[in-house]
Amino acid sequence: MKFDNMANSYVLEGNPEVTGFHGITKEMCGSPDTVQRATMIEAAAIDDEAAIEFVTLNCRTLKWDETSTYFDRKFLAAKYGGYDGQTRRSYVLTITELVGDEDISELLVNALRRVQERQRQQGRRVVQIYEIVYFIIDNASTNRGSKNGSVKKLNDARLADWKKGYEEGDVRYMAYPGPYVYPYRPALDIGCMDHVVSLCDAETSKIWVALAKKLGLNHLITRDR
Repeated sequence: MKFDNMANSYVLEGNPEVTGFHGITKEMCGSPDTVQRATMIEAAAIDDEAAIEFVTLNCRTLKWDETSTYFDRKFLAAKYGGYDGQTRRSYVLTITELVGDEDISELLVNALRRVQERQRQQGRRVVQIYEIVYFIIDNASTNRGSKNGSVKKLNDARLADWKKGYEEGDVRYMAYPGPYVYPYRPALDIGCMDHVVSLCDAETSKIWVALAKKLGLNHLITRDR
């Protein structure tokens, strides 16, 4: 089996017509295990391509959110990206089930380190964490906390990387004196607009509750919210 790090570009040895995720079936590959392996290689190829494209983007962003299911399973989903001219690009960074009180910022930093490793493997410039200039988040205390919030911890990680680049005289760092990187500036965090409205205007919650009741969606209402 071989692939060239471009999405939809691998082929199965002895079965060259099987290319791309959508073309893979048990009947074509002959084994569920082969389907799984091919799908995993496809995912790796897509991750490689995303990491390469990330190098070329401007106004880089990181956004994440948490959710829970009916069965009390909690998940973290995160995306990263930026702008290619006027075109916005966005890639899946991680989808992770949360077990216990895991540190969200640590999970995000580790996921970004994996992106950096893919860039190194492809011989590309490594995008440092401090080059991410926008965080898009839920306005929850776990994100906004002044001491232990994820935004605070991520900015701490950005500052640590920035100081390391400065002290080591990293050529790539010195050659990138953009307005958001030199001198160091914390990332700008942008909250979800619907949450901002709810925080600023209590009447908004009442409107949503009234609408939910009108539509018969009472199961979505918790304590009149």
